[in-house]
Amino acid sequence: MIDTVMPLLRIGARVVVSGQTADYNTPYDQAPALHNTRYFIASRIRMEGLVVFDDLRAFAAAQEELCGMIETGAVKVREHKYHGLEAAPGAFIDLFQGSAFGRRIIQVGEEPH
Repeated sequence: MIDTVMPLLRIGARVVVSGQTADYNTPYDQAPALHNTRYFIASRIRMEGLVVFDDLRAFAAAQEELCGMIETGAVKVREHKYHGLEAAPGAFIDLFQGSAFGRRIIQVGEEPH
């Protein structure tokens, strides 16, 4: 997807790389590669990795703000529910196969009230 987006980025854009769960088990020679690198120079684009621990001090405030945005509907949450502990292996495998989009929830007891 990044190769498709690169020509559309503004001058001085920043591309943040985080996660990449889908590639955890992908052999190095089969991992997706970036090809449109010329746009980095022409548009002075920066690409940088991001890990949640980079700004741990602000994590609680960010979490509170995001929860508020979810509650008001400003941010939509997608989740896929699995029922029973026996579904856990399948839920984990789905992370790497792309068979479900969003957060995985494994319900192991009664629905909370």
